[in-house]
Amino acid sequence: MKKCLLRSLLIVCYILVGTDLSKAQFVINGLNDINFACIEGDKITEDDFDALKKCTLYYISSASEEDRDSLETVLNTYWTYTKIKVIPSEEYKYALKEKNSAFLLTSITYSDYSVKTLELCLLRFKNPKDENSKITYAKIPLTFDCEYQKIYEKEKIDGLLQHVTNGQDVNSLKSGVFASFLVTIQTHLESMKGIDCNETIMEKEKLSVLKDETLYITSDVLTRGYCSTAKWDKKELLAKYPFKYKLISFDELNEKILSDEEFYYMIAYRMGARSVSLNLYDNKNKECLYYEFFSGHEFKPSRFDKLSKLISK
Repeated sequence: MKKCLLRSLLIVCYILVGTDLSKAQFVINGLNDINFACIEGDKITEDDFDALKKCTLYYISSASEEDRDSLETVLNTYWTYTKIKVIPSEEYKYALKEKNSAFLLTSITYSDYSVKTLELCLLRFKNPKDENSKITYAKIPLTFDCEYQKIYEKEKIDGLLQHVTNGQDVNSLKSGVFASFLVTIQTHLESMKGIDCNETIMEKEKLSVLKDETLYITSDVLTRGYCSTAKWDKKELLAKYPFKYKLISFDELNEKILSDEEFYYMIAYRMGARSVSLNLYDNKNKECLYYEFFSGHEFKPSRFDKLSKLISK
């Protein structure tokens, strides 16, 4: 049996489907099971997007009040599609009863033997008591660290939950990096599109600025394979990227984002054992310029060759 955790609510839930990881059952604070599947963005109507714009988006956090306030300040800088608030878990049941509320949830999918995914989803209920009234606007994988598997093998799901609950220990939950993922979602919503693993973003005209600007790339891009200690030589991996770049750690990137510097950066990350993603952002304008998933356990020169061709057009 495969299982799932909602980090933001700290609640265990279960995936009841055999080997199909595209469907899940979520239990949220006593509500009926919520069937969570890969979203069908083309079925989200204009009225659904209009309704979402009227909502307050709630992210439920177990952090201290001071840390919640700090995170909310950061998110309000990057997220403009709706109002957004960071609240403690005990306030969730009250937020759910509000007429115009939506929720940002972080989930872990795992089996009896391994961790599968860490994902971020944005959803709204037309009727909190009716499973069929749920609309999922976004479902995107977050950074996936081999450390999750090591913790799970040693301490099982309780130990992993404790690790993920401390958001600053997880690359994608560092406040600046987390805000970047919200920008990815917002870019799609502003085009009245839902977003999941089948969607891409390619702002070709805006990418051309990288002919003259330095691109900061997360250094994890050099890791060859899931849970591998082997590394790419950066000159070999980026041989087909002829423009200026600099490798940067997640901690350095997070600090740079929060300092509100005007720069371009790429979050290159692994989403599990068999897929990777490249997300490219303009920090000045708070925009996602490029977002794409690739099958495979490592980054390859061909990925950067494709990007360089988009920049050159």
